[in-house]
Order: sequence, then structure tokens, then C-alpha cells
Amino acid sequence: MELSTIDDLAAALMEFNGRMARPGIGPLWLSEPCRLDQPWEEEYWPYATLPGVYVVYDGHNRLVYIGKASLDATLGARLGAHFSKGSDGLAKGPQGWEGAKHVRTIPVPRVHAFEAPAIEEYLLGRLTTKMNERGQKKKQTP
Repeated sequence: MELSTIDDLAAALMEFNGRMARPGIGPLWLSEPCRLDQPWEEEYWPYATLPGVYVVYDGHNRLVYIGKASLDATLGARLGAHFSKGSDGLAKGPQGWEGAKHVRTIPVPRVHAFEAPAIEEYLLGRLTTKMNERGQKKKQTP
């Protein structure tokens, strides 16, 4: 399985913007990267106080995880739930995310927090990440 890259994500966002009109709001866009190999605080997350979608990727620009912050959640709170500060002051992510080097966000206005799950699903339908599970249901035994 070949992982999608941050360039693939940018292309998927451009496709989304072309196909899904959002009158009065404007197109979706990616924040500047937040480096995980520098000391940080929760407030450091790009657009931490807004809802939206966040993307975690490695040093080779391959996607590790795509997630969302919707309803009453914020990007900062969701990312803060995934990452903790290590003793060296750097971000420490969940198991399997050891190669994560950057985070970018796709913020949406607070009144449009309901869009975050749809944006996340759209992206996951077009991109391959290291850690997202895609609709795999466990077999139920009779």
C-alpha cells in the first residue's frame, strides 16, 4: 500500500473546492505546517481555536493520519488529545505515529463545524494514510 503525500492532499482539496460550492465561505485551504520536532504548546497548533480537519504527516511528506474536530471540539483540543509533551519538550504522539513530523490543519468557521466530518470523509475516500481505518467492520461470530 502506497501512502498518499501532502501533495496528493493539496490536489484532493483543489478537487473538493472545484466540486463542492461553499457560497459565502470560500475555498478550503491548508494551514502552514506545525513542526513536531520543535518545542510546542497546545496553543501552537495552527488554528487551534477553530473546528476543521487536521493532517499528520511524516518527514517524507507521507500522510500518517487525517482527523476532524467538529461540533464543540477545536483543532487544538483534538490534537492535544493525540499528542503529549515529552520530557524533551517535543510532541509525543500515539503508538504507530512515531514518524510524524508535521501537522497541518484545514480550518472551517465555527458556524460550519458540521462540515468537518464530511471533509474528512471526502479526503479519506481519496487518500491513503498509515493509521486511519476505512470502514472495516469486525466479523461478528454467531
